[in-house]
This record gives sequence, structure tokens and C-alpha cells, in this order.
Amino acid sequence: MPERKQSENELIASLKVFGSRISGPARAKAELPFIPLPESNKVFEITELLSQSPLTNDRVLYIHLPFCNQNCTFCGYYKEIHCGTGLIDKYIRKITGQLELLNSYPWFKEKPFHAIYFGGGSPASLSTSQLTFLMEAVHRFIPQNLNTELTVETTVNEVNQTLVNNLVQLGINRMSIGVQSFNTTLRQSVGRISDRQKVIESIQSVHSAGITNLCIDLIYNLPGQTIESWEDDLQILGELPVTGCSVYPLIPFPDSTLVRSGNFIQQTVEDAFKYFTMADDFLLSLTNWTPFTPVQYGHVTAGEPKYIKAQGQQSDLLALGPSAGGRINEYQYLSKYSLETCLSAGFNFLLNSSWSSVHKDYISFRHLFSLSEGAGILTDEILSIDQNFADLIVGLLNRKLIENIDNKYVMTSTGRFWAGNLSQLLTREICYLLNKY
Repeated sequence: MPERKQSENELIASLKVFGSRISGPARAKAELPFIPLPESNKVFEITELLSQSPLTNDRVLYIHLPFCNQNCTFCGYYKEIHCGTGLIDKYIRKITGQLELLNSYPWFKEKPFHAIYFGGGSPASLSTSQLTFLMEAVHRFIPQNLNTELTVETTVNEVNQTLVNNLVQLGINRMSIGVQSFNTTLRQSVGRISDRQKVIESIQSVHSAGITNLCIDLIYNLPGQTIESWEDDLQILGELPVTGCSVYPLIPFPDSTLVRSGNFIQQTVEDAFKYFTMADDFLLSLTNWTPFTPVQYGHVTAGEPKYIKAQGQQSDLLALGPSAGGRINEYQYLSKYSLETCLSAGFNFLLNSSWSSVHKDYISFRHLFSLSEGAGILTDEILSIDQNFADLIVGLLNRKLIENIDNKYVMTSTGRFWAGNLSQLLTREICYLLNKY
């Protein structure tokens, strides 16, 4: 039976099991028994947590810069459009002040951070002086080593030679460019300004400046997109000096302009599968490319995404900024405040977030999500945990959702498509284990 026909049959079989597709791990983990941390205990618990030594060597840091120069119709992430210089300056000072405060705690300062990710919004919308001020504070207060990954996210329209040269001078060694599509008509229909040629030139200029770990993202389920335009996007990617690519469906944020306009139509599972498997096949046909997560692909060495891999491995994540979410040991938190709120006197990014905790044994099990959100997990780690997990693995193997390669369980192409659903299955097994212990 031809390989593609085989995968279509696997989709049909999976539909009978799952019914609908869960597109992300957050919803899949909704059943984890996290308990809200009472306000009366928050200061004590967080202070105690930060006063301990870090348990792992692969902690990562996310700094949210909620500023953008344009409003893409599909975007629902928290951001401020055309924010004044004064407000941005105040925000950066607030961030750097928080970093200096955290630097006094053992959890923060005793080991270097594995990766630091500047997301948004678009961090590249900051001025040269603002970026310089922020990066100088990052290098002063955040423990790093020679291998620490520093990533800046940006839109195409903000990339220019001056910016890129400045980022290199400031120590940035990885960039993630929001492309979504190379097709000019598609891009402009969702609020992207730059045309195909500008996108290509931007990618080439970043590479020429010396940032060779360069990732782009491509989105399927854009309004007006066709399988032919999707194939064209992939072919263009293959001709550019790109070392990584994330591939995911358009997320229908309820508050986005696109969804509120009524012009968004959700793809059927069958159509989404066609787009996904086309991308999966193509990206893995590139020399030495591998799936680091279900949506993140790249060159096995030149395109390694340390921050993204740490996310998939459920490593500790310290996140600062409006709408940012993090996790430390058995705790997780979400920042629901606005830019205006966090600029107020006495505001603390961590203390003003909503915190929750789960069973202390969760720290022993959370890395199991590497099976559904990362690059897989060693067979011995799974089989030695519990018979229920062993039975789950057998079921996933029989359904061709995972496979055993070199004593490691990894997702198949069909498994990567259903990764959110696999995370839900793991969530339920982890809940069982937490109750058991």
C-alpha cells in the first residue's frame, strides 16, 4: 500500500478514537488537578520557591514585549499597537528592575539559563537604544554560559540590516521570523504588509549578518489558502537559508479581527491533515532535518531550538510580562494583567500573577509529555513507571501513532498531527498516577 494512502487510513482510524482534534497542549492538560494558590499564602510560597536551588539544568526564560507596529487580523495575543516611546521605556525599566530583584534568589542565580526568548508582539519594534538598554540588563542580571540561546521574535516588515547588525552586537544568536505565508495576496489579506520579495530579502539579510540559526513559521487554514499555495510556500522555504520552521494551523482567537469579522472558516480534520502531512513530508525530506516538537522542525544541529525543546520537555519556564505563563517545579502561573497595570508603582510580575500547584509527585511525571510535545522519550523511562502506561504505549503503537526508534518512543507523522490528543491521554494517565501515590 502506498505510504500516503496508509497514513490516510491511519487518520480514519484515529478519527474513530478521538472524534475531534485538540490543536494545543494547554487544552489537553485541563484535567490536571492544579489547585489555586490562596492569596494569603502566595508571597510566602513564591519566596520559598525562589529561595531553593534549581532542580534542573535546562531552565529557560521568556520575556514578553507586548508592542507591535501592525495588527494582523488573525492575532489574538496581548499587545499594544503603536505604543508611545515613553510607555515602552517605562516597561523596559520595569522588566530590568524585576530581573535585578530576581538575581538575589538562589533559584535564579545559581545556574545559567539554557535559553532566553524575547517574544511579543514584536521585540524588533523597539528602538536601538531600548533594545540596547534591555540586553545590557539581561547580560548583567541573567546567568548565562557560552551556549545560552538568545532568540528574538520579529515580523518581516521590521527586519532591516541596521536592526540585524545591532542584534548580533547585542549577543542575539537566533531569530524567529513570522512569515505565515510567502504568498503576497494571502499575507495582505490577514494584515501583513510585506510582499513575497521583501520576505525573501529579509531572511537572506538575517543570514548574511551572521544569525545562522533562523526559524520561520508557516500557517495553514488561512482564508483563501489552497493546497497549491501551501506547496509553493514549502518549496520557497527549501530554497532559503532557513534552519528551522514551525508549522501549525491558524488559531481562531475569539477576539481577533478575523474571527469577529465572520470570515474565518475552520478546516475539516481531513483538510488539515492534508496540509500537515504535506509539510511534515517536505520538511523531513530536507537534509538532516528532524521534528523537535510536533510543530517545530529544523536542522538537527544548526537549527536546534533550545527554548522550544525545553518547552516540549516541560522544563522550568520563568515568564515575565502581560499574558505570559510559566512553571517552576510543581507550580504554574499565568499573568493576566494589562500593560497599564504592570506599570503601576510596586507591581511585581510574579506576585501579581495567578498561581496554582499540583501534587508534588507531578515533577516526576511531567517530563512524560516529551512523548507528545517533544522529540520522544526513552523506552525504559515509560515501561518502568506503571503497567497502565505500558498498556497505553502498546495501544499507541498498535494505532501507528508512535513508533520505537533506537529504544526511544517517538510520534509518527499521524501521531504528530494528533499530538494534542496524545497529551490528553497522558494527562489522564498522570492523574491516575498522582491519585495512586
